[in-house]
Amino acid sequence: MTPPSGQRARARPRPLFGRSRRALRGQALVELALIIPILLFLLLGALDLGRVFYANITVASAAKEAALRASAGASDWDTAAVNESRGGFVQIAARDVSAAYSDSTNECSDSASFGATVTATVDTPFTAITPYVGAIIGGQTITLTSVATAHCAVLPTTAFATPTPTPGPTPTMCTVPNILGQNYLVAATTISNANLTPSGSQTNGGGNQKGQVASQNPAGGLLVSCGSTVSYLYYKP
Repeated sequence: MTPPSGQRARARPRPLFGRSRRALRGQALVELALIIPILLFLLLGALDLGRVFYANITVASAAKEAALRASAGASDWDTAAVNESRGGFVQIAARDVSAAYSDSTNECSDSASFGATVTATVDTPFTAITPYVGAIIGGQTITLTSVATAHCAVLPTTAFATPTPTPGPTPTMCTVPNILGQNYLVAATTISNANLTPSGSQTNGGGNQKGQVASQNPAGGLLVSCGSTVSYLYYKP
């Protein structure tokens, strides 16, 4: 058909690279629909591997808490492990926790031997969400295990028993003689006869009391250990 005079025929849009834009958009949607499930599957696997990692941390923390609780002499160490796992990626039950003591008393108490230890073990099941993560970790449902050891914090009383002191020999007591006014030579003999040690020194003065004892230490009549020193001061002869 011939277009009217003075008008040009409109040219139809030419296909881009031999295909229309509508066909390209449809192809992109199909490719996206094929890729999204694969991406979601890989993302879910990464999250599942993260669950395994943090579940191991939870089990290790629960074992440490049980060991510390048991080392203090408490009997609720399994409850302590259960409470430690709350809010984690794996929930531990009381039956999953066990404790073993190195001492024959099977407890941490003052009757346990010095240096006794307690070992807490946690074995709990974990289920992976994605099959290929299960293949990586060794199965869709595996057992996570953690072991922790602690020294008994309750010290045995026998290790710090107060020793009974051994009484020493009772010293022999002697009476100090009164040597005031005596001649210093006589005073020395008197002190020696009393099983004591004389130690005299002289001083000036004294007038008619020259050579006589002016003072002594300790005073006469006191009880002291035999062999003790009796000091006295006498006037220079």
